[in-house]
Amino acid sequence: MACCLACCSKSDNRESAASAPVEEHRKHIALADLSRETLTSEILETVFRYQFDHGDPNIPRTPRGSRYKAYYLAIVHDDISITGNGIPSDEDIKDPDDAFIKRFQGISPIAKKFSQCKKTISGVTDNATGQPGVLLLVGEVRWKSKTEVEVEAGYYFQSMCAAGQLCHLEWTDDKFLVTAVDQPWTS
Repeated sequence: MACCLACCSKSDNRESAASAPVEEHRKHIALADLSRETLTSEILETVFRYQFDHGDPNIPRTPRGSRYKAYYLAIVHDDISITGNGIPSDEDIKDPDDAFIKRFQGISPIAKKFSQCKKTISGVTDNATGQPGVLLLVGEVRWKSKTEVEVEAGYYFQSMCAAGQLCHLEWTDDKFLVTAVDQPWTS
């Protein structure tokens, strides 16, 4: 199956509403000025925003766009692979904290915590409304150098519409950018 998450080159200069807030609060920041914890949080946010902007064309859509009502954000425990073992079990996933979720206010579909959804073989649904959603996952940040990282990521819409991804990011100017995405598996 083809997927538009296969690669995003450094020359991709598209701006989007989902990526704008990251850039607003990151102007003229030096890499050395940020703690590893802050950088990790920024990197995970960048990967989630990349997933918002470059969704898989195989996820069903309506003529007006997405047929799902929410993104459910999940952070996978560091010792669990997304790219090699498929979508992790619920026990291997944790919620982002409230401050992290607030970074995504104003996006559409809305961003919610993983614990606010139910994941079954037939799909992802909101615990309160039963509306369909998409589970977006990010994993451990692996530092390749002072300016390059890899992050395992993935999405789950239903059992036959899911993927594992390895996102490559580089520090460019004053932020990390996704420079390439490998997709080792798709269902």
